Amino acid sequence: MSKWEELRRSPDRAHTLLAFLEDPVVVFTRGLIVVYLNPAFARRFQCTWESALGQKLETILPPYILTSILQHLEGLEAHSSPRHFWAKSYQESFRLSLVPVSRRDRLIGSMVSLWDATREIEVKRPNVALFRAMLEDLAGPIAHLAREATTYSSQGKLPLSLAQTLGQGVAQAQESLSRFQDFGEILFGNVAPTRVPFQPLRLLALTRKTLSASAKSRNVFLEEAPTRELPEVLGDPGYLSRILGLMADFMVKSVANRQLVIMAADLLQPQDGHPQLVYSVTGTGWIPPEQFLRGISDWRQELYLGRDDEEKRLILRLFMARRLVQAMDGTFTPAAHEKVGTTFTMAVPTSIRPAPAEEADADPSTATGSS
Repeated sequence: MSKWEELRRSPDRAHTLLAFLEDPVVVFTRGLIVVYLNPAFARRFQCTWESALGQKLETILPPYILTSILQHLEGLEAHSSPRHFWAKSYQESFRLSLVPVSRRDRLIGSMVSLWDATREIEVKRPNVALFRAMLEDLAGPIAHLAREATTYSSQGKLPLSLAQTLGQGVAQAQESLSRFQDFGEILFGNVAPTRVPFQPLRLLALTRKTLSASAKSRNVFLEEAPTRELPEVLGDPGYLSRILGLMADFMVKSVANRQLVIMAADLLQPQDGHPQLVYSVTGTGWIPPEQFLRGISDWRQELYLGRDDEEKRLILRLFMARRLVQAMDGTFTPAAHEKVGTTFTMAVPTSIRPAPAEEADADPSTATGSS
């Protein structure tokens, strides 16, 4: 009799610590056969021990949760690190942790725990709406001021210097509003990365195209590092493009005249963990004080002291990039290299997109292996 059979036939043996957890927990084989669920899982998903054991995972979980689990089972091995991810529908949000179950260095199944974040997000949602409404209230008068300044200037009722000063002030105010809107989704936990296929190297080309004019105006050389061909991966290209743009924009505006800003991408595939998509931005000749790099890693108000408005805006945007990386379960690492410059590196978990033939031939019920 296998260990799974012993567990399925002896519910009393499963009354471990898991039975007393408040969060739902389910254990299943490589073939997605349920072999254990705790009482919290039974209550939350309205099933019983007797009806669930031996059934396919798809019979006891909503499709949106099952889909997230299947995506993160890709590449799971006996010694893989735990994987943490979100599963969201229009009405519910769960934070999941996936842990491999192994025996004699062989993967035999997985355990998933689910934290229901629905209530917390429901509480935050009105705060997000209120925050956006307040920003819209500010945006109206600022836009009106911009129109009036343009009208009076065109009619010759405002001196050119005053019109330019007003225009700069309005532009800065509008940029601040845009930044507040970006920060709102972070402050209120409203970041929800998607998982769609994309080509990692295309984000480098897009960022270079977007920032080329800014780099040229500052006499800075913005380049892509030569790299190997990378396969398509699954992730959120929208968020990743924003983060890469924030990092590159910071470097372009921080390095000196005729320096290089070099962007690179790579895909790391450790044997004992989840594939990692890595983007880095290096600025040559720019080495900030050590306390600046520490401050970026752990926000400190002293970063602001003695800096002009442009520097403050850049620092805030870089910190926003770091928080977005964290929301994607990734890491953001600033590092200075003596006589070279400074590099910002982000690494986020990803999955390699299966080849089209594999996608067509795969049987969803057995895609993760057999029991």
